Amino acid sequence: MHDQTNNLAARSAERMPEARVARDSCGRFTRFDAFAAVIIVLAAMSLRAMHLSAWRANPTFDRPIVDEAYHDQWARAIISGERFIDGPCFRAPAYPYLLAGIYTLFSNGYLAARIIQSMIGALSCGLVY
Repeated sequence: MHDQTNNLAARSAERMPEARVARDSCGRFTRFDAFAAVIIVLAAMSLRAMHLSAWRANPTFDRPIVDEAYHDQWARAIISGERFIDGPCFRAPAYPYLLAGIYTLFSNGYLAARIIQSMIGALSCGLVY
């Protein structure tokens, strides 16, 4: 059975030579993979940067609404040491703590938080690859 699987893989690689470029024989990450991941992350970052620059003109950039407002209020409550929720959390608290950390390090503006979130999203594209 193992020989049949190897033969099938070899025949597929003969028909699709580009499949051999991306991975070596053991399926390890190669230089091509690293280069492709970097290109994907850079493309994702540039798209996010364009979106962020266009979004800055939008009135909601500096005035969060709905979920953004909820997380923003929670993060600001964490910074000030106030209790935001009595009882169990409606949502996971990690994101408001991340926002509170960003607000503390980079001032209370929204730009730094949006840039860091864009970078995290762009890096996730490389991880998915």
